[in-house]
Amino acid sequence: MTNGVLPPDNDDHINNIKNPEANKICPNGNPLITFAGKKWWINYHWSKETGPYVYGGNRPIPDFNTIFDPKIIESGPDFVRLWTRRPDPARFPPPPGKPAVWRTSEIVMVDKITYGHYLVTARADNGDFSKFDPQTVLGMFTYQYSHAPSGENINREIDMLEVLRGDSSNAQFALQPWDHNPHPWDPFMIPPNTPVITAIMRWMDDGNGPRVYFHLFLGDYTLANHPSWDNAFRNWTGGNNFPSLVPHSTPTSCVRFHINLWLMHGVAPTSGQEQSVTITRFEIGPA
Repeated sequence: MTNGVLPPDNDDHINNIKNPEANKICPNGNPLITFAGKKWWINYHWSKETGPYVYGGNRPIPDFNTIFDPKIIESGPDFVRLWTRRPDPARFPPPPGKPAVWRTSEIVMVDKITYGHYLVTARADNGDFSKFDPQTVLGMFTYQYSHAPSGENINREIDMLEVLRGDSSNAQFALQPWDHNPHPWDPFMIPPNTPVITAIMRWMDDGNGPRVYFHLFLGDYTLANHPSWDNAFRNWTGGNNFPSLVPHSTPTSCVRFHINLWLMHGVAPTSGQEQSVTITRFEIGPA
């Protein structure tokens, strides 16, 4: 993610879409797919230093310890299937001193985003989000590669939903930075027998500064037909609880929408099995 060097609100990272070296590992050399009427970038994490490897360490990013492999993403006009897959050392020889690592996947919308209503519907291909592998993480979030010029949430990150195993939870809404005191999150349990979820984020400026509202519905819904907010399975008014962490949208901000499937610290799934999630809907509505 951010390399800590680019000037504030710098959007040069998007130029990697046209980088032939970056695109060598993409299917047919193409770093883009079309889903839900939008172009999505499938090789976001590539860098000239490490290629598709993301290890963390000296950069202020999660310690993914993984390869984001664009070739394991399956897609069509109305779906994207994200995978975690076993290591492929023949295709991705590990750097010196590094072991072969699992491969994961991420899509990033090419268009920059601003205030609005965002919806993602996802299907657990194992049949039940409550039985998600403990090491596997599904993320839906906003993120800016360069830093914002001001504010605590320097990458304008809003974690619309993360499906991941905690001590007493298997999902959460969150803002950043994580080390804010108290933690800016709302952990909860997705119940058993939940094959499909719909997450909605409402990011807006109500005249008193930016606000964000998080909602999770169990089932398949659209922005036009979802139940009332009061009837959502889970709601969180993170923008009211942590107003200083809700990012501003400005004329120079370069925030994009991300969806990924990865492994916590690169640790292999507990089951040892490859995992997948199918994204079946993405919608944007006005704030």
